[in-house]
Amino acid sequence: MVHSRAVRVHRSDAEATRRRLIELGVLRTDLSVAKAGEEVIFPVADSCGPRLPTVPFDFEARDTKPAAYQDLLSSEARAVAPRAFDVLGDIVIVKIPPEAEPHRQAIGNALLSFHGARAVFHDHGVKDPFRVRSLERIAGAGDSLTQVAENGAKLWVDPAKAYFSPRLAHERERVAALVRPGEHLVDLFGGVAPLGVQAALKGAQVDSIDLNPEAVELARRNVAENRVGATVRLHAGDAKAVARALPPADRVFMNLPHGAKGFLDVAARLAKPAATVHYHEILPLDAVAVRSKALEAEMAGHGWRCRVAATRVVRNYSPQEAHVAFDLEGLG
Repeated sequence: MVHSRAVRVHRSDAEATRRRLIELGVLRTDLSVAKAGEEVIFPVADSCGPRLPTVPFDFEARDTKPAAYQDLLSSEARAVAPRAFDVLGDIVIVKIPPEAEPHRQAIGNALLSFHGARAVFHDHGVKDPFRVRSLERIAGAGDSLTQVAENGAKLWVDPAKAYFSPRLAHERERVAALVRPGEHLVDLFGGVAPLGVQAALKGAQVDSIDLNPEAVELARRNVAENRVGATVRLHAGDAKAVARALPPADRVFMNLPHGAKGFLDVAARLAKPAATVHYHEILPLDAVAVRSKALEAEMAGHGWRCRVAATRVVRNYSPQEAHVAFDLEGLG
């Protein structure tokens, strides 16, 4: 039992009293409301004024697990706390908006507690051509290296050193599910090799390329962790140069939505006549049909005839634009 101040009212006044206590911000939710005969007894945190006098009472404790991290914040902080954030392994990454800056420590601690995380980082945004994040720890301890589980693979990631987005997990799962044992897959912008590892686990022979040497080092760790070293080759360098030495591919993955259009000629040279190319781009949704026709023409101009077999919105990018995946199928 827990000793607390209490407000005792007749049961006919219970609902009105409950609402009033919530408005005053004094109703304790960590203790159970009690009943005694015709009375309902509410646990309160403080004096409620002369109209609602308090008395001592012993209450039973309640298990009050919050529904969201915002429930751990004050009303002022809750009003400006960001709703979007990423949980990566044992870390949380969040963008603190300017209006929430005075509450950044409270927000960090709330995210840390609610998710049982090791550390929480404020994301200052992308800071260089490798698409890595400028991260500032605002709660917890340690750096941003962590391990995530995705689609049967265990992946070491460090968003401060190499690009990785958990929001693309479903797209990687979708493409990996299409892989057939023995096929050759080339990931032109492989990063820490999340798709490469997952495709190798499906039986593919994989070449994963990335310009960022730190991404390739993490990819080596992931290949070893998942025991796919016999079927995954990692390449540090520009995809245009590396791809010249690679054998023809059954599947080409091009997840660089802001820059993949500059590598369509590379994909066309690599792709077997009946291959599939998974091409990604940021564009308005009403432009998808026009872009599909343009892609077919551009690839034909590079010597590879294809059709757009499917399109998929991977995620919303802005109010006007989306990250769209185009599945290009070779016409043999």
